[in-house]
Amino acid sequence: MTNKDGVNGIDVICPGCDSDLFAFEDAVEVLSSLSTLRKIISLSTKASIPKNSLERIAMLNKELIKHDSFIKISVALSSFHSVDSIEEGTANFEERLRNLKLLQHYDIPSSIYLRPLLPFVSDEEYKQIIDETSPYTRKYLLGGLFVDRESEFYTKFLQGNGHLRIRDKQVQWITSKPQWKYVDLPEKEDYVQRNVHSKGGMAFHSDLNLLDSIRQELF
Repeated sequence: MTNKDGVNGIDVICPGCDSDLFAFEDAVEVLSSLSTLRKIISLSTKASIPKNSLERIAMLNKELIKHDSFIKISVALSSFHSVDSIEEGTANFEERLRNLKLLQHYDIPSSIYLRPLLPFVSDEEYKQIIDETSPYTRKYLLGGLFVDRESEFYTKFLQGNGHLRIRDKQVQWITSKPQWKYVDLPEKEDYVQRNVHSKGGMAFHSDLNLLDSIRQELF
């Protein structure tokens, strides 16, 4: 997927925006092919990334930087204690933290993807995530939760919670801009943002703004 608005007019490629590119064995080959377009590449993952893959991505990134572009990899984290139950079949917290450490080691731009924030994950748990990850990245992407009341996720984790504030919200990343149900969590979002700032980090509500921040630091 290409975002035609881009970062200040620069196109952004988001491979696997509805899936996890690193869940596939040819992830690096896909990135290598995309890098020939010399555009910013942004992706997030819940998978464990092999060290040799990150070594190759680091080389691709160095070449892209010569052309005023780069690869940014966000490590998605839903919780500190309950990753296995919330996101079955994905990397555990320790594996994702290892991803982040290696991204820093290989000087690949990174961020923590805390979108969506979840109403059943405590503020203290989000603080733990920030405490553990802040030595390795300064950038955090925050956002609320779009929900489908017919989904297994809603039934398992949200049904019966009478305190949820749910409203219709336009989905910006889909061309038709549909209205979906959205869980508002302003107090939790404010708490997480303040904790990010307390660690010297930066909180964003748009991946494009986050990418623009990286671009300004690189160039």
